[in-house]
Amino acid sequence: MSAQILQPAAAPRIAHSWIASPWAGLVAATLFWSGNFVIGRSLRGEIEPLALNFWRWVIAAAVLAPFVWAAFRRQWPVLRRHWLYVSALGLTGLAVPHTCSYIALQTTTAVNALLLLIMMPVVVAVGSRVFLAQQLRPVQWAGIAVCMTGAAAILVRWDVDALLRLQFNRGDLWMLPAVVM
Repeated sequence: MSAQILQPAAAPRIAHSWIASPWAGLVAATLFWSGNFVIGRSLRGEIEPLALNFWRWVIAAAVLAPFVWAAFRRQWPVLRRHWLYVSALGLTGLAVPHTCSYIALQTTTAVNALLLLIMMPVVVAVGSRVFLAQQLRPVQWAGIAVCMTGAAAILVRWDVDALLRLQFNRGDLWMLPAVVM
């Protein structure tokens, strides 16, 4: 499927404010992403991981529907024609990784889950090399190393002993498919 087939709808123009700032988007994405792990961990035992993932996406779809409905209707013929491709992307990009994360959070800490999630840039780089034959430049590998080192250092509060004392369990293994997907 060509990248030109599914074009996102033009974003509504927002008067210059903090809402329109790229920095606000980056902060919001970080808060939502990390908050997802904290909420997933805090709800362990209260709601099953698959149900948590299902209701998370139902609520997100309900909230976003008024903003994307017109574009969705316009692109429905293309989506219907490529339903298998769209379904595969939904499974590998949303359903499986998030369900695995919620299963992992039943028995592991949010810190351990996030430490394992830090491996995602390496998985993307290796996947790009294996599946797309893309060669990464040394500066890209250096960027990945700096990112992973910085994130790990922040998560363990710059305490090397804390990093050495980390213990991994069954839940940590559930994070691996989440990272790979």
